[in-house]
Amino acid sequence: MLEIMGMSTYVVGFIPPDEQWKKIKAAYDALVAAGIDIPQEIYRVLGDEPSDHGKEVSIPSKEWCDDYRDGFDITLSELDPNIKIIRFYNSYLKK
Repeated sequence: MLEIMGMSTYVVGFIPPDEQWKKIKAAYDALVAAGIDIPQEIYRVLGDEPSDHGKEVSIPSKEWCDDYRDGFDITLSELDPNIKIIRFYNSYLKK
């Protein structure tokens, strides 16, 4: 039986791909297919883990809780205006 030992919740944002991002992502994919090391300049544009959703960026958030709930506050004015998607996800530590 799989037992869940703990859970963490994260908040990330995505800046959707533009034409420049798509060109650099194509170069990234070609380098990966060829087994060539990826230059850091590519990661600066695409993010650490390139995905088809665009560049993943951290979202400044503050945890809060009361007697019955806990969660995150996100101040919209602190976000990069290019962020179009905010993802909340749970990560589970399994035994």
